[in-house]
Amino acid sequence: MSLSSVDTASLAMPYRRRDRMAAPKMNGAFGGEDAHQDRKGWMIFLYILLFGLYIASYRYYLAPYWGYMGFVDAFNPYKLMTSLAVIASFAWFTPRTFSVRAFFLNLSLTVYLLPSLAIYTYADRPTSALLIITLAFAVVYATSAISIPRFSLATVPAKPLMWLLAALTVWLLVFSYVFGGFQNFNLDITRVYEFRREAAEDLPGVFGYLISVFSKVIIPVGVILSLRYRIYIFTGIFFFMTVMLFGFTSHKSILFGPFVVTGLYIFLSRYNRYSVILYVLIIMLTFGVIGEIYLGATGSGGGLGWYNTLLIRRVLMVPSLLDYYYLEFFSGSPKYYWSSSFITFGLVPDYYGIPAPKIIGEVYFFDADMSANTGFIGSGFSQAGLVGVIAYALGVGTIFAIFQSYGRYLGPSFVAPAMMGQVLTMVRSSDFLTTFLTHGLLVSLVLLVIISSPEESGKKVQAQSSGSQPLPDSA
Repeated sequence: MSLSSVDTASLAMPYRRRDRMAAPKMNGAFGGEDAHQDRKGWMIFLYILLFGLYIASYRYYLAPYWGYMGFVDAFNPYKLMTSLAVIASFAWFTPRTFSVRAFFLNLSLTVYLLPSLAIYTYADRPTSALLIITLAFAVVYATSAISIPRFSLATVPAKPLMWLLAALTVWLLVFSYVFGGFQNFNLDITRVYEFRREAAEDLPGVFGYLISVFSKVIIPVGVILSLRYRIYIFTGIFFFMTVMLFGFTSHKSILFGPFVVTGLYIFLSRYNRYSVILYVLIIMLTFGVIGEIYLGATGSGGGLGWYNTLLIRRVLMVPSLLDYYYLEFFSGSPKYYWSSSFITFGLVPDYYGIPAPKIIGEVYFFDADMSANTGFIGSGFSQAGLVGVIAYALGVGTIFAIFQSYGRYLGPSFVAPAMMGQVLTMVRSSDFLTTFLTHGLLVSLVLLVIISSPEESGKKVQAQSSGSQPLPDSA
């Protein structure tokens, strides 16, 4: 049974001063769902305002500079009204309380559904595609509301687990040096493309999977554990190893991951309202739009091209655009039916002989080497059409429900930032089944099963200080 934030604080009080491993009280960070709520009407208003900024970003940046990539200028006012209705509906059914499920549903609306609706409106994309997208999200909403019991295989205290995660990261760095040395070691973020291919060729193929797991799971979990128990020397160690791993691989996402996780953990520990995140994103998009309008009007060329390319095009809009391409192409083409997946044991013939991302890259971007990866909607449709989308949506919703269950036990501010990378990968950039092994979702689930809750760690510290046996598990 999960303890409330009040119960957690009362348990932690006797031993908080005795050992730094005791869990600090941080505004409901480690208890169950917080009582703080955002009003539904206000959230609907914020989402509509954010959607308007997506539309403005499309109008003043994407259409003028990136129309050749598919961001065409074909505004449809009737589809605008449809998009507003969809936004209001999903915002209304999104939980208001601060919880892991509410956070991930809000995050999915923010970084996927709203950009999809902006493209649907301004690029005049097919309504049939939007129906598939909204159906998929409705399935995720319904499935994630199911209560799934928490499974506990064993509990590992925070400090030994941090040592283990740090040791594993050191092992990866040592072998990266053994196979590649410092020949292609690079810390210049502006030259990553000069070193990335050569660095990957120096390492065995399995390192491609390991680096993804470490950058999305092992290091973020280690950072959050060190912050939660205020063992800041481990925080510094993980950050240092992140920089080294970036140097060996030249992947920018590795370098930024711990900073994003740290910022989100601190933010969620203090501000238990998703609306604050919307405020920040609204300010960021407003800056980009105003910059484009002003600098473009004064003849300064592309305005804030670097800023908008990174934030608006690559981070927010391209994943949604790719899903429209997947839905369009595979609506009239043979499906994969998981022919290249281990679940079919090679019994299903592979019609194409190359992965779906390669096909989309070649057909829509005229680049045979481009891997246009997409999330559970596009990849599910490429596998089995609407059936594949629904199956993957059920899977994503179930994962959300599992994260919600462990969020009640470990605290939303721990589970949400630790698992955010997995959620973004499922929703935006990977086949659902591929996420389990290639992107570390299976490792994430194992870590959730074995991590001790803050109150368990506190009880063990109290028992050791008094020389008695640990108290029985009441979680």
